[in-house]
Amino acid sequence: MTGFRFILFALVFAALSLAGHARADEPLRVVASFSVLADIVAQVGGEDVAVTSLVPMGEDPHSWRSGPHDRATLAGAGLVVANGLGLEAWLDRLVANAGYRGPVLIASRGVEALPGPSGAPDPHAWHSLAAVRSYARDISVTLIGLRPDRAEALRARLRRFLAELDELDRWARGRLDAIPPEKRVIVTGHGGFAWLGRDFGIRVVSPPGLDSVTAPAAERMAELVAAVRAAGVRAVFLDGRSDPAIGHTLAEEAGVHVGAALFADTLTPECGLANDYLSLWRNNFALITETMNW
Repeated sequence: MTGFRFILFALVFAALSLAGHARADEPLRVVASFSVLADIVAQVGGEDVAVTSLVPMGEDPHSWRSGPHDRATLAGAGLVVANGLGLEAWLDRLVANAGYRGPVLIASRGVEALPGPSGAPDPHAWHSLAAVRSYARDISVTLIGLRPDRAEALRARLRRFLAELDELDRWARGRLDAIPPEKRVIVTGHGGFAWLGRDFGIRVVSPPGLDSVTAPAAERMAELVAAVRAAGVRAVFLDGRSDPAIGHTLAEEAGVHVGAALFADTLTPECGLANDYLSLWRNNFALITETMNW
């Protein structure tokens, strides 16, 4: 009996050891708060992570509402990555309800906040390549801490992603060099592009009401027309949720074009222009600078 027990113990120990190695070899399950952040994690983590975005592509992370399946997703995570800066007001409650006790990384923790119109930090730091460099470094350090055996591969992926950000920065500055400084201004219904504007010396004008989901009253509309005329631009970029009537009125009364939609808060692979973070940023910058010379 003693010999049988010893053999049984040895088999159980071997099985547990093998299971532990299998778990260590599996990709780390990472839950990111929304699709743009999920892609940045995937770029840095590569095959060493399996990333899920809580907020589905195409949905607004500001107003998103979670469901029971999201609690299950969180419960099985090895790491949660959030943007911070007030973007995910819903996250703390969701984490508590899911019973998640693992690490939570706030990707923006190393970024200097940019105040919005109300004085509170504007959360859209991913429109800044400099901020995303900080995001990527902190994500990489955190992943290495959780998977130290994959440190070399993770550092190599970080270097590659940072090089891609540097290349994108050079492309953008070269494009901007051909535009006179007085024309480096845009009017948009999404104030989050102020992060991009800060990095590249672009004046971003976001008049209140330009992002309205319903057409403003006549007095407010007249103020919008005046603000657009004063900015001296040839095009305005509306938020995807804005009432189309705003664009029609501005086109008629302010004599401007309504530019193509900019991608602000989510990846949108269906159109082929915002499949990942790098393509989203490049497409936005190309559209913005194209209109400056109209």
